[in-house]
Amino acid sequence: MSDLVNIKLKHMTDSELVAHVRSYAVENYNRHGWDFVVECWTDADILEARGNARTLYGVHNNIRQVVKIQDELRRDIQKS
Repeated sequence: MSDLVNIKLKHMTDSELVAHVRSYAVENYNRHGWDFVVECWTDADILEARGNARTLYGVHNNIRQVVKIQDELRRDIQKS
């Protein structure tokens, strides 16, 4: 993940960004809600989550914040 800090988004196309995020999500499918990205998120969702991020790390952080909440909600539902 530390390598992502230095990868600037201005050097990537939208399709490269989406492909990278999807690949990361598949690799981390069973961790912290990344399965939501694989199973539910569209390319547009990924691009929207980019927000004001300037690096891949920033994009991952933005997405991680959202899917972590989704994962916590899922776990709460499963407990009840």
